[in-house]
Amino acid sequence: MASSLLKLVLLLGGSLGSELLVALALSVSLRAFDDHLRLPVLIVVITLAGILGGISPTPGGIGVVEAGMILGLTAAGVTEADATAAVFIQRLFTSYLPPIWGWATLVWMRKREYLLAPAAGRYHQQADISVHSRNPHAAVVMPGIS
Repeated sequence: MASSLLKLVLLLGGSLGSELLVALALSVSLRAFDDHLRLPVLIVVITLAGILGGISPTPGGIGVVEAGMILGLTAAGVTEADATAAVFIQRLFTSYLPPIWGWATLVWMRKREYLLAPAAGRYHQQADISVHSRNPHAAVVMPGIS
């Protein structure tokens, strides 16, 4: 029970921390244009825009989340030009650049053999160890799961 409670606390804490960092990034973007909104307002704007993005058919809510954030910021009193610029700066640093850095890190880790490259043309390899292996340390392969 203590382990699952710890996992729950880590999960909720990480989620809250992530939301706070995204809100702080938007706050910094707004301050670059001499605008300021309170943190709770920013969290509400980001959350509602995220919900809109989640129900949209675009991957990651691209376009819809930005529109929702711009709409929310303008409703909170930020000019449309400042809201648009701040949202695109915030999204650039929190959504668009991280996959590029992640790809570069992945290439770096594979080059140094921290990670193995995937097999050509396949997403994963099927283990060829059977359930009745004589090796007690061998992985057990479940039928239909690889």
